[in-house]
Amino acid sequence: YDNYAKLHRTMWAGLQYVLLKKGPVASSLFETGGFWYADPTAASPDIQFHLGLGSGIEAGVEKLNNPGVTLNSAFLRPRSRGT
Repeated sequence: YDNYAKLHRTMWAGLQYVLLKKGPVASSLFETGGFWYADPTAASPDIQFHLGLGSGIEAGVEKLNNPGVTLNSAFLRPRSRGT
């Protein structure tokens, strides 16, 4: 998906979707994922992973020169409840 960061490729991806319902816009941002049991005795997983095709750039992080992938994780049962 990093290849679509250029305007002409973004426009092409949009046209593919509008006309053919295909291409990168028709896809989920995170194409695969999984669950992990940090506690093997738990009734349900503790952590969820998402794998995205493309480098996820956060604010303040320098843009990469080459295409990449992004691996995100989320703790599913945090103990903190906030205020």
